[in-house]
Amino acid sequence: MRKEVNSWIYDPKAECMSDDERAQVQSERLIKCVNRMWENVPYYRKRMEEKGVQPGDIKSVADLPKLPFTDKFDFRDNYPFGTLAVPREQVERFHASSGTTGRMKVVGYTHNDIELWNEMLCRSFAMAGMKKGDLAHISYGYGLFTGGLGPHYACKPFGATAIPVSTGQTDRQIMILTEWKPDVIFCTPTYMLNLLDKMDEKGIDKSQLN
Repeated sequence: MRKEVNSWIYDPKAECMSDDERAQVQSERLIKCVNRMWENVPYYRKRMEEKGVQPGDIKSVADLPKLPFTDKFDFRDNYPFGTLAVPREQVERFHASSGTTGRMKVVGYTHNDIELWNEMLCRSFAMAGMKKGDLAHISYGYGLFTGGLGPHYACKPFGATAIPVSTGQTDRQIMILTEWKPDVIFCTPTYMLNLLDKMDEKGIDKSQLN
């Protein structure tokens, strides 16, 4: 198993800007976001009016505390599409929570949202020491949960190869880990511990892992 993490910077222009530059970019984007929300999401406009906040009151990230806080009840009360800031037809993909404590929390992603998501994940891959050309074993669930499809689609722009194993089938996961020798695994920490315990039970030498 790889013991050293050699982090690197995926996008120097975005990741190495000064604090002042970053705050300026964040403030400009926040202002655009608030105005778009005000114009396109009646529910959030009502929430802002209840707090006595107008879009013009938001001039920088320092004004974030003025905005209403979004919680699970906002998603519940506007299920399924009431929090969208674009027409439903412009949504490229939906994801949602499991809904174990009530209605699912539904989030719509436009094409631009997904591109930004990919960019964010590529940066995190580099920070974790992942390299272009790496073989990535993805053990997160695929489907409405964001876990699997997020890193799966980010592997392409990053330059890595995805193995869409998904969840469960622990014996099969171990076979792939020991025989295909992926460089990276995406899974929850508890499942990684479970995989290692199962390997111990089977007498598998963990040095077989890449």
